[in-house]
Amino acid sequence: MTEVKPQAIRARGLERRFVSAGQPLEILRGVDLDVGASESVAIVGRSGGGKSTLLHLLGLLDRPDQGALHLEGLDVTRAPRGVRDRLRRDRIGFVFQFYHLLPELTALQNVLLAAMIGVSPFDWMARRKAEIGRAEALLDRVGLASRARHLPSRLSGGERQRVAIARALLRRPALLLCDEPTGNLDERTSAEIEELLLEIQRETKSAMVLVTHSLRLAGRLDRMLMLEGGRLKAVETGGIADAAVPQTMV
Repeated sequence: MTEVKPQAIRARGLERRFVSAGQPLEILRGVDLDVGASESVAIVGRSGGGKSTLLHLLGLLDRPDQGALHLEGLDVTRAPRGVRDRLRRDRIGFVFQFYHLLPELTALQNVLLAAMIGVSPFDWMARRKAEIGRAEALLDRVGLASRARHLPSRLSGGERQRVAIARALLRRPALLLCDEPTGNLDERTSAEIEELLLEIQRETKSAMVLVTHSLRLAGRLDRMLMLEGGRLKAVETGGIADAAVPQTMV
């Protein structure tokens, strides 16, 4: 009998509110989202519409005010902090627009951080050789084998993003969350990073949720959703020709 994997994400009625200038601000108003175990989903929408807020909920960086969230079949809505921290470390990979590399560490050391977090010194020493080998292999996969010992200051924007992608993959995550991963890059470099992300997602069979302003990129994923009015709705991708969502829709 073929084993049926649980969905990577199952969200129901997610709500998130903030207070701005003393006034309540409703960002998410009942978001429902299902993402299959190896599915890729793009999210587009207006600037300030809550796309990053939604990713923070899905990545267990924040909690919803209302609603339920399941990751790989596990209800994490009200899970203790330690459980959420472990799942975020082991099962979720993040790729952000601004890389978030530590400037004093080499590319290789930045990737290895993903393996060192939450690990005792004894366990790290036992795993160190294997983790270094895997980090080096990932840097080779993203085209940076010759730059592994370089500091971020000696890397281009595209190279820094490749390091960030390698770091996100080190723990073999079931879910990749990408927040405008090409938003800080020129057109040519953006195209290269897009190809790399799509290739890696197909190779690893990880689920991926990607926030982007590029309709061209969004149209290459399995599904495109628009976050509007605090809710998600499907967008037909057939015939999309625009290079990007207008800035009012980013």
